[in-house]
Amino acid sequence: MATLIMILFWIAVGMIIGWNVAQPDWAKQAQDQVMGFINKLAGKH
Repeated sequence: MATLIMILFWIAVGMIIGWNVAQPDWAKQAQDQVMGFINKLAGKH
């Protein structure tokens, strides 16, 4: 169980670092799509 938590922790750290470091255009487009999907699910427009 501890291994699973560590794996999820490091995936989350990698997502935060990858999300906030300089991004190529394709990554910005992917981020916009993901955020749009999340906002649609949350009811925000």
